[in-house]
Amino acid sequence: MKKITIALSLIIPISISLFNSCTYKSKEELLSKVTCDSTNVTYNSAIQQLVTQHCNSQSGCHGANAGSISLLTYQNVYDHVDNVLDEIVTGGMPKSAPKLDDCTIGKFQNWVNNGAPQN
Repeated sequence: MKKITIALSLIIPISISLFNSCTYKSKEELLSKVTCDSTNVTYNSAIQQLVTQHCNSQSGCHGANAGSISLLTYQNVYDHVDNVLDEIVTGGMPKSAPKLDDCTIGKFQNWVNNGAPQN
């Protein structure tokens, strides 16, 4: 009887400890520690790379050989900034690709809200 009591006194705390250590966390909960700094966004630090990656290179829609609007330069992006913003917010761009994440959209939106400066 004494051996059973000792075994139970060891098994119960270990079982509780193991049970409590196994939790399910969603992808969002695991990645929520990643912060998004969408303040102080500049064309040179963020927007140019965003446009190059998602509009010029990846999709090929707005690059050098594109049959549509070019977004290769600051002036090209600036001239079409409202249309570009509307399209990325609604998920219309990038074409044939998933909608951009909220952080990326927030960066573009804040840049536009700050007057879309060339900096």
